[in-house]
Amino acid sequence: MIRYVGVDVGKAKCRATLMDQKGTIERDFFFENGYQGIQQLTSLLTSEYKVPKIPQNYT
Repeated sequence: MIRYVGVDVGKAKCRATLMDQKGTIERDFFFENGYQGIQQLTSLLTSEYKVPKIPQNYT
């Protein structure tokens, strides 16, 4: 199944929304705008949604 991730980046906090291919929201959450917040987002995507990991040195 195809899923889409939308991220609204803010100065202190970010918001991510995961939707399926029909547009149904599966998950909506906030995370800190910083290294730990990005780690939280990538951990969620790779563990629960099986998204491949992005290399750490990717910019």
